[in-house]
Order: sequence, then structure tokens, then C-alpha cells
Amino acid sequence: MYLLYLKTRGFKPGTLKDTRKHLDTFDLWLNEIKQQDIKQITVKTIREYQLYLKNEYRKHNAQPIASITIIIKLHTLKRYFKYLVKHKEILLDPSVDIELPKGREYLPKHILSQEEAERLLSVPAKTAMDIRNKAILELLYSTGMRGQELCNLDIYDLNLKDRSIHIRIPKNRKDRIVPIGEKAKQAVENYLLTSRMKLCKHVREKAVFISLSGTRITQKALRYLVKKYIRKLRLDKNIGVHSIRHSCATHLLENGSNLRIIQQLLGHTSPRSTEIYTRIVPQELKTAISRYHPRERMRVV
Repeated sequence: MYLLYLKTRGFKPGTLKDTRKHLDTFDLWLNEIKQQDIKQITVKTIREYQLYLKNEYRKHNAQPIASITIIIKLHTLKRYFKYLVKHKEILLDPSVDIELPKGREYLPKHILSQEEAERLLSVPAKTAMDIRNKAILELLYSTGMRGQELCNLDIYDLNLKDRSIHIRIPKNRKDRIVPIGEKAKQAVENYLLTSRMKLCKHVREKAVFISLSGTRITQKALRYLVKKYIRKLRLDKNIGVHSIRHSCATHLLENGSNLRIIQQLLGHTSPRSTEIYTRIVPQELKTAISRYHPRERMRVV
């Protein structure tokens, strides 16, 4: 019933699948400790489960799970118990006093420099697929949107006259309007005018970006596309779709944008998610500091 409830609220199949997986972990553990009645679960039970995840639970390769995975599993469980209380299936929420452990904040390891981004976006576009790919790369870098958000774009989400895009129901379930740069706009216009209908299998197809099969591009195809172009640049970096999002945010910060603007562009609900970019100090910033900071320009006597 809980998964059906989430489905009616518009959660995507991938989220439903992950939720089922996390709840299955809890159910299997309950069977192991011979706890069958959900109404008998207490705060102590949840804390024991938390210790189980940390000290005993293992992945298929016998490795312990990451701290962030434990947080996600517990967060899923807290949402589930909140649902049970709301629908009067249990009286009290045993997870309400459970504090989630703090996860590590991982800095993006691989991002493009501004020069590398320029090289990536300078790829020649001759065939219909090349023109499509250039539009995709320009749009990813210009807007910092997630890969899934790009795949979900429909024709009516584009407002090229006002140079904006409506991103619908992204990861944090809040729509947003994002601006696109002039070069990205030109690349998308060129794709729409010259290539999209050549690729479309059906005239009524509403997806913006079309795959080789003539239907909406998938995340798998998008990942392959980005990897292919990165290989052409012969970069010694593990650059993927999300790396372009990180690169967009980092380059905006390097060039003077404030965090609030970047937060709105990326669709972060919390400023903390955006503040991580202030901890990235690539070579461009180091060079700027040594060249322009007054203390760095003083000669050592």
C-alpha cells in the first residue's frame, strides 16, 4: 500500500524501486530477529537496526555499505513510519527520535577546466546526430541541469524566445525555470530546425532529444554520449554527465556569481548543497589569488 501511495503522488519508478529495496532490507532483518508485528517495533528496535546496518550488513561483494547508504535506508524507514502513523496503522512513530548519522560531504573529484569545457563545446556538428549532441552538451553546461532532467524535457518546456527552460518535477520534486545562454539557445534552435524531425519516429513525439531508435533519449544513451566526447578530448579525468553540472557551478563561482544564483539554477533546496563548490579551489583560482591578492603581490624583503 505504501508504494502505491508513493506512486499516486508522482514518484518515479526508480524511486519506487529503491524504496522497495530499502524496505526489503528492513523486513529481512525483522525476520532474522523474529519480529513480525510492525506494531511492536520500538525506538530500541530501530537503533538495533541502525547498528546492524553499520556493523553487520554487507553488499553482494561482502563489503560494508557506505555511510550515505545507511542514511538513505534510515530516511526511507522514517518516511514509511510517518506514513503508517498518518494512516492510523500504528499509534506512535518509533523512528521519530532517531537521529540520522551525518554523511560525508564529497567534493566533486573530476570537473572540467574552463578551457576543457570550451574544447568540449567546440566539437564539429555536421550530421543530424552531431547537431543533436552539440545541443545536448551546450544545454548541460549552460544550465547545469541533471541528466534525467534533460532526458525528460518536452517541446513545450522550451521557451527559446525568452531563453528559458521549464524543468518539471526534478530530483527534489519542485519545478523551476532556468535561463539558457545564447550559444546553447542557438545550438538547440539549430537542432530543432535541422535534425530533430529526421530522428523522430513519430510525428507526435513530444520529447526534445531523440535517440537513434527515434524515441526519447535515455540516461544510458546520454552517459555514453558524454563519455564518447570526453574520450575524443583525451582527458585524464573521469568526466560524466553530472561532472558537467559540477563544472557549470564551479565556473560560475570562479567568474563571480553568488551562491544564491547558483543554488536557484541547480535547483538545490538547501544552501549547504551549493556551498560545497566554495571548497573547490582549481588552478584558475590559485593563479588568480597569486596574481591579484595584495598580500601575494607584496615582495618578500
